[in-house]
Amino acid sequence: MATFTPKNEDLILANDLNLWITSGETDVVVAYATSVSVSISSDSIDTSNKMSPRWAMFLAGSASYEVSTEALYTRNDAVIGYDWLMEKMVAGDAISWKMGTKVAAENDYTLDTAKPYYTGKAVITSLSLSAGNNEVASCSATLTGTGAIALNKAGA
Repeated sequence: MATFTPKNEDLILANDLNLWITSGETDVVVAYATSVSVSISSDSIDTSNKMSPRWAMFLAGSASYEVSTEALYTRNDAVIGYDWLMEKMVAGDAISWKMGTKVAAENDYTLDTAKPYYTGKAVITSLSLSAGNNEVASCSATLTGTGAIALNKAGA
């Protein structure tokens, strides 16, 4: 095995990781996002038996995932924001999403497909809008995966 030497260039800054949602034929970044996360979980099937009395045994069961994002609230119809997400949620539409890093150019919020990114289809299962006193209004959304999540390797 090769020797590993940690270096800062291996790390991804949180500000560079974004969520894109496909609108029509175009991947559009979620506007004014302040956070994005993905959580994957798997059930297990107990296969313990009398031939394995001391240690429990398991098989992998159903897997699922959720993608969540928080963003500042905007009424700009040209971007993906609360209003767009609400319309999709009310309609019950499944949406395609991608999570990865943007291209290196300043003010260009295009997904950099030359680097690895995650992708899947999901339905919006939670959406909230909040506006506290002396704060910028914000929203949050949870997307629950329908089908598998995939890692697209660089350049794929």
